[in-house]
Amino acid sequence: MKKIISQILLLIVGFLAAWQLLAQVPWIKLTKVREVRSELEIQLGEIVWDDISMQHYEITDKKVVAPVDSILERLCKAAAIEKDSIQLHIISDSEANAFALPDKQLVINSGLIANCRNSNELAGVMAHELAHITQGHVMQKLVQEIGLATLTSISTGNADVGTIVRILSSSAFSREAEREADITAVNYLTKANIAAADMANFLYRLGTNKNALEKYTAWMSTHPDTEERAMYIIKESKRKQGKDFRPVAPIHTQTMEKLKKAVKEIDGN
Repeated sequence: MKKIISQILLLIVGFLAAWQLLAQVPWIKLTKVREVRSELEIQLGEIVWDDISMQHYEITDKKVVAPVDSILERLCKAAAIEKDSIQLHIISDSEANAFALPDKQLVINSGLIANCRNSNELAGVMAHELAHITQGHVMQKLVQEIGLATLTSISTGNADVGTIVRILSSSAFSREAEREADITAVNYLTKANIAAADMANFLYRLGTNKNALEKYTAWMSTHPDTEERAMYIIKESKRKQGKDFRPVAPIHTQTMEKLKKAVKEIDGN
């Protein structure tokens, strides 16, 4: 009986000690930090997009936006991501590139659409960039490479915003972040019943045609080791999808060709 009482007393003492420690944690300060960083990201997102939109024409033609937006909607729905929280921008730029900006912004160059063989390849790239957004890689990268103080200066207009644009559009994420984005993208694609193999095919094609595609594929320079990544994407997709996986067909060939034709006309090619 005494042993049981002593154990109960120890539990009570332990509970009170833990409660005391938790009470000393500056929860309000921590919450304030999160609020500040969230507000900073919103400000940076607005400033960076303003800079990009001043230098590039944003495509708003429904013939281009609607098919791409439908892919985004499918990915978001399958991955339980609030679609309205993702800001999709399609810009007229011949480089085959796509990149994520602060405040959940996804930018797709018209050149990327023109170089994708089917809608599944485009969906794969979009899923990858979407993963960078959902996994918090964008702000992590900026804080690591620029620093919080400089980011704050940029958000208040006291530093060059072009630095952020260059980092996010032409500088690779860490190897770990790229792998996490790839694996997360495979998960998104699988849930959306989209074959991740097409994403791997796109990467492999970039990796094995570097000379022919060099001037077009900025995405290759920002996402290195394409051939190696293609291999583990295939491996991960087989593990995730399993034998019963039944992928839906890509956007009809004619629809994809119309989409590619529309962006080429806008780009003047």
